[in-house]
Amino acid sequence: MLSLLKEIRFGAPSDLVFKTNAKGIETTEVNRRNYFSAKFKEVKAALELGNEYSIYSFRHTFITKLFRELRKERTELETFDLLMKVTGHSTLKA
Repeated sequence: MLSLLKEIRFGAPSDLVFKTNAKGIETTEVNRRNYFSAKFKEVKAALELGNEYSIYSFRHTFITKLFRELRKERTELETFDLLMKVTGHSTLKA
């Protein structure tokens, strides 16, 4: 997945990395979040993962791994700038 993410060309803030179908959908952010939360719940149940595992814990782990990979070739500031686009954060503090 890391190699695929390196190929992403960041464009408009409305561009999506993950879509609910091949064509994408026109819907609200809440609907997209609910869709992926439901899918995560199915996977979590199938793997018998406990309550300590959340979609946000996986997001945090992935962003941490992505940070380390990006830092191999970019400055810290460049890395933070890219990650802010991925996470949707508007400030470095966030």
